Amino acid sequence: MARPSVTIACVVAALTAPLAATRAAAESITVPFTVEVTHVFSLAPEVVSEITGGALKEGDHIHGTFAFDPDLPNLETDMPGKQGRFGPAGSFSLNLTWASAFTPPVFETLDNGSFGEFEPGADLFVISSNGHSLIDKEASLVPILSFVDPAGSALSSAALPRNLAGVRAFPVIEFRMAFSRDDEDGSLFVGKGRVEDTGPVPEPAALILVSTGLVGLIGRFRTQPQHCSPPHES
Repeated sequence: MARPSVTIACVVAALTAPLAATRAAAESITVPFTVEVTHVFSLAPEVVSEITGGALKEGDHIHGTFAFDPDLPNLETDMPGKQGRFGPAGSFSLNLTWASAFTPPVFETLDNGSFGEFEPGADLFVISSNGHSLIDKEASLVPILSFVDPAGSALSSAALPRNLAGVRAFPVIEFRMAFSRDDEDGSLFVGKGRVEDTGPVPEPAALILVSTGLVGLIGRFRTQPQHCSPPHES
């Protein structure tokens, strides 16, 4: 007689195999983030108002996502061991009512380099894209999201982070919304970012299928025990 524990294990494996295969086939990493606006540039307030409609102030929270394939080839050939340039590929989005959809972003990495106010040796992972304001059609918008590790331990090479944990390893996240319009170039606002919590959530239908299937099949195997594989003849 077949042992119930072996039979149940076979049933579980058969039902969950398609879900595992789906997870294994996933190629891109999606990163949800939030930016808190810390400064709105006021050197040219009329520019900010024209491009954004004036609906932007310090303390506002902007939500967005970006996605990328960690296996994108490095386009930087001069210093492949220290810096990388990947894309344009993937996606970038922000919930700004005055901005259109952004083009596929460019991802750049710098392993043990130097970034802004940080000492040499910092690691850098930067995402930038391009779009247009829905209010001022002549203004080109360039969001720049920077992940920085001043200690230089987040990257072990110029390759892209391999998973969401690798993105979270950067302790500093900075955001800048730059713009270009005719002969004018500058920044609209800057902010501090954070990566939001996320995780794979099974589809409700899949959970129902697995649970009901387990109940039915386990009941069946209890009344009609079977082996996972045919017994070997002696």
